[in-house]
Amino acid sequence: CGGALATLVRHEILSKHPGVDTVVRHDGEATIVAMAERGARGGSCAGVPGVSTRDGDGPPAPVADPAPLRLRPLRPSPLPRILGVPVARMLASRGCPGRCPYCGPAALQRQAVEEGVRGGLDREALQRAGVGGTRRRSPEEVADEAAELYHDQGVRLFHLLDDNLLSGSPSAAAEWLRTVRRELERRGVGKTAWSLQTDPAVVTPEVTDALEELGVVRVLLGVEGLTTEGLRALGRPGDPARNREAIERLRSRGVVTLFNSLLVHPQASPASIAAELDGLGELRGVHFEAIAMAVYPGTEAWRTLCEAGQVTGGMFGWRFEPRDRVASRFRAAVIRLRLEGSGRYGASVFAHDVAVNLAMARRLGLPAWTSELETEFFEVLDRMNEVRLSAWRTALDLAATEMPASERPLAVGRLVASLRADLATRMAHIDRIQARMERAARVSRGRENLLV
Repeated sequence: CGGALATLVRHEILSKHPGVDTVVRHDGEATIVAMAERGARGGSCAGVPGVSTRDGDGPPAPVADPAPLRLRPLRPSPLPRILGVPVARMLASRGCPGRCPYCGPAALQRQAVEEGVRGGLDREALQRAGVGGTRRRSPEEVADEAAELYHDQGVRLFHLLDDNLLSGSPSAAAEWLRTVRRELERRGVGKTAWSLQTDPAVVTPEVTDALEELGVVRVLLGVEGLTTEGLRALGRPGDPARNREAIERLRSRGVVTLFNSLLVHPQASPASIAAELDGLGELRGVHFEAIAMAVYPGTEAWRTLCEAGQVTGGMFGWRFEPRDRVASRFRAAVIRLRLEGSGRYGASVFAHDVAVNLAMARRLGLPAWTSELETEFFEVLDRMNEVRLSAWRTALDLAATEMPASERPLAVGRLVASLRADLATRMAHIDRIQARMERAARVSRGRENLLV
């Protein structure tokens, strides 16, 4: 096995699960080829750089090797389509320079640096290679791949899966975006739509202009919190006011904007939760999800919470309990509201996907888009957000109310049922909007017309 989680908990996997005898650490493209060559000769995978076995980690992984980032993935044929438009997922970078205490990729980045040092590279060389930070493909390489997909397979929507594509200097981010656009034009690429995720700190007016010029229609922002207290508790840099500015800047350009609000964290209190909910209530035309902070093994937060005895579970599902009793009750209610009131693929996710369809159709000039339809959609979205916020505020009130233990699940259950009914009404309306878009695009109805 391999991947981010497997890298972080490889020793626990190998000690507790006899069905797994090798774990590939970090990037696996070069390592798995070396394993296949060993296997073809009847040899053992032990000793392949980047492979862990029950005998230990073996030689260090080739973390500074630029080849994995430059490889292009094998893609299905035909490619998935949204409203008849071929869609391709791409990577323009790997990694993130951030060191947020709760972030799994941050823990992975630290381990990558350790691997590089063990392999004989000094920290300056690793930094130049982007190990421990962001390793980017050149704009020319990105344009080459996009142009090939555009000309050969008709791709018009490019979904970039990078952890944090535009981290760092806003001026450098704007120049990267503009260079990609120029290189696409040189390769005869016409109008396209793009989706990516980034740090709100780089969403300056200059970067917003560059995003619009490239054709970005959807941005996942690493906001995480709308209050100073919330960001400080999460160990995140940033200014809540600038986060709001970035959200509004993108929204005003017609970019589908979404983010997570980690309103339950180890230091959460009724006051801090209420303040975050108030911040969410000020937003219009934006997609957000209110969730509890996750606990990933190997992170600073995980170590701190383990030492404090606040962590339970195991590698397939660590969790923490806030010390504040009301915050702990609220956390349980929010999880139940999300899973039972909306579902893992519920109203908010569906609304996001339909919004992306509208923005893509507008950008590409498809008949599926009209200004009236988009206006109608965002009116429904705002009403849906109001319903969710009302449920979360009620959940906080319930959490602060003392009642017999047997009554609390029943009270939350009634709230779940009410939310489910209200969201079903909004979801049906959004589904009708999606159906009208599909009819205009003359495509069959179905989940294949959604981004997720």
